[in-house]
Amino acid sequence: MADAETASSSSSGLLGGGRASNSQRDAGRLREKEKAGQELFDITTALRSRLMDQLRNVVKNTALEDPDMWGSVRFLVSSYLDQFWVDVEHEVERTLAASLKMQAPDTEAKGPESSVRIERYWLQLRAYILHHYLPHDRSIFGKLNDLVYCVMFALTLIPVHGVRVVMFSVLLAMLLWPAPPDEYQLINFILLFKGVQFLTQGTIATSLGAFKYYYCYSVHKDDVKSCIDIRGPGASQGIGQCLDYLGNVVLVWIAFYYLRKSRRGKFLPVNLKDTCEQEEVTSGGRLQSLLFWDMACFATSLFLLVALTLLTCDDIGDPQFSANVFWCCVIYSILSFPFALFVVPGLKTVLTHTSATGYNKQGACVPFFLRTTPDAATKSDETWSENFVRMANRATWVMRLLERGREARGSEAPADYQASDLFRGVFRRGRATQSSGTEPEPSGQETNTGFFHEAVSLGKLARGAEADEYRFGDFGRGLLWRFRGWRSDGQGGSVDELPALHETLEVASVRLPAEAVECKDGTTYFCIEV
Repeated sequence: MADAETASSSSSGLLGGGRASNSQRDAGRLREKEKAGQELFDITTALRSRLMDQLRNVVKNTALEDPDMWGSVRFLVSSYLDQFWVDVEHEVERTLAASLKMQAPDTEAKGPESSVRIERYWLQLRAYILHHYLPHDRSIFGKLNDLVYCVMFALTLIPVHGVRVVMFSVLLAMLLWPAPPDEYQLINFILLFKGVQFLTQGTIATSLGAFKYYYCYSVHKDDVKSCIDIRGPGASQGIGQCLDYLGNVVLVWIAFYYLRKSRRGKFLPVNLKDTCEQEEVTSGGRLQSLLFWDMACFATSLFLLVALTLLTCDDIGDPQFSANVFWCCVIYSILSFPFALFVVPGLKTVLTHTSATGYNKQGACVPFFLRTTPDAATKSDETWSENFVRMANRATWVMRLLERGREARGSEAPADYQASDLFRGVFRRGRATQSSGTEPEPSGQETNTGFFHEAVSLGKLARGAEADEYRFGDFGRGLLWRFRGWRSDGQGGSVDELPALHETLEVASVRLPAEAVECKDGTTYFCIEV
């Protein structure tokens, strides 16, 4: 029995040690990925800026190439493109910085809790509704497979006065309490509400109103006015129309008010949070400007309602007043069309500078992350880890050489690279290492400086130069002298008199075909031509 217990405890210890070892290995792999990505991100800053400037110039030249374009239109297009491009550049940097956060988001966070029974019931209902209507792991295709979502979505489209406003009022209350609300979710609420308003009370209501007029004219030709008063647009719906009319304004303005107090940047990397704070990015981005547009549209429709009422109605109980309210509400809803531009895929993210979020089963707001199968996720993560670190280290090493070559060429313009800068960078790196006697800083790609020094020395000897007098072409000249046995005009001596070079060129990975490898007496022979 004692032996069995000892074996059991030993097995448990081995399992625990194995888990700890796997955890440490995963943590080390994660740190290695983040370090490689951060180095590549930092060293390519100037290059990204230059590429974005060139792309902006191409877009502007294409948009303004019409020689007959009016000067005022040209000025407006140019200014709007400049403003829009600022958002594009910010979003590119934000997306790249966010991609450095390699770990998967914590989608199993706990939701808000309360010890009060009524509040606990409210939080449970809130978690259920938000997880089905605004899930964190399903796109629109996944949500359409959810019966609960389809029912709630259908309620927002029913052309019955008051239903849509009540539905979105409950949804807004769940987003605002418990505080603080999430910035992305408030933006999403505004766009959903205004989009549904444009669809239901704008487009659909206009079609229904036209159909009712046509019905009265076609069926009741003898008494069209009575038919319109009884069955026409807005007839016998004064209270419901006023509820929708005011609800369209109040709910959106409340959401805009709390948007300034919303939580921003909780799920972003630290470097991106600092960038947002330095640039003082306004909550909601360009969406804030549409608040004034919505105010102006509401004021216009209200002024039109007052004017029509004074001109066409004797009192509020007149059927004409209901028709005036109906069509003013339609006009206000149709003027909500600019909000639809933010729903365009990609444009919403660029103009608002927000990261998508959703709600899990516990009612917690977490980053949006499409679900994947465990096997596919594990295989994809391992492949991504290996490939990313290798490619990031190589790219960082090349970019550093290009920077050294640009500096050696005397160029002061950032990211002003030329093809020869790579060789200048190699030469300058070797010179700096040789003169200082220290090893070069690690860059993810270990370089064999001994081979470089020998090649440069041979090139200098072939040129017949004095000691410590190196030139850019000495590296290539030394390679030719070493591998082909050249002499320097009969004055430099034979290469065979110089010490042999035993250092090898490092190769990251080489695949050799079977016909290129020969094994003889336990030794493998192969040839690589560089």
